[in-house]
Amino acid sequence: MLLEYPRIPRCQDCQRYMVDYSFADGTGSGEIVMLGPPGDKTKQRPLERPSHCPPVCKLGERKCPKGSPEREAEFLLTEANWQALKFYRETRATFGRGLSEEAANDGIVRRNFVILDKLFGELRETQAADNVSLSLHRLFARG
Repeated sequence: MLLEYPRIPRCQDCQRYMVDYSFADGTGSGEIVMLGPPGDKTKQRPLERPSHCPPVCKLGERKCPKGSPEREAEFLLTEANWQALKFYRETRATFGRGLSEEAANDGIVRRNFVILDKLFGELRETQAADNVSLSLHRLFARG
């Protein structure tokens, strides 16, 4: 449901071009890798995906959270979802100072905040568990 930051690339982009995204650790911009002089977009062109380098969804293991291009629609946010997410993040970033009394009493706003609080809480827990697992792996790998 939440493909926001870092942005997971669109399937059609990932199928055709190399993208700046690591499916192993979820980092990168999600943007298409461009060739050419940095800063001069008029002379840049997208880096086509070589035939010997299939997209992650074709590698057998489900490394992409979407699983396959056929499931991409399940992961896209509507414009209203994006606006709700933006409002949530802005409100959290200002510790609720910009939240009007009307918005604070709005049932939909409260419901969305509960959903997003739960989602981001679970995400933080998952990332913390992944960090502990990675740290333990590194510790034991040293022998």
